[in-house]
Amino acid sequence: MRFIRTLGVLSTSLWGASAFIPTRSVSRSAAGTTSLHIAPTPVDDVFILSDADAVGASVREIVKDAAARAISERGHFALAIPGGSILKMLAGEDMDEGWTSKTTIAYVNHKCVPMDDINLATHAKAHKLFLDTWVGAEAIVMDGSNDGDAEATSYE
Repeated sequence: MRFIRTLGVLSTSLWGASAFIPTRSVSRSAAGTTSLHIAPTPVDDVFILSDADAVGASVREIVKDAAARAISERGHFALAIPGGSILKMLAGEDMDEGWTSKTTIAYVNHKCVPMDDINLATHAKAHKLFLDTWVGAEAIVMDGSNDGDAEATSYE
């Protein structure tokens, strides 16, 4: 298994062969048609790391650097977390260096489940893996019902 990180994109390659990670952009013409443009990611923007631990360390460094920049420029850091394997990558003893108290977390793939459901709720998984150690970090969470429309309205 090869783990590949590009600037702004994290991808896991299971093929063991060369990876092609496209850069995408969307444009709209004056006539209203939409085009998707896909171009290869520049080679200098692709890093091949040895294993999941190395990817996790890299992800944590990216987050810490982004937090430092955001706090320096705006006084606060906002982090959107998709769930899945990224949650495991964010777990690390090297994460709280004072910036977490100036951080707001939003989850980008919430499920309509109770927020304490450790098997389904991204928020519960984040707490178990790392969020309890991120002193002062605030998370925007849903109410925990199974009503998708109400949850979307509340979350918004």
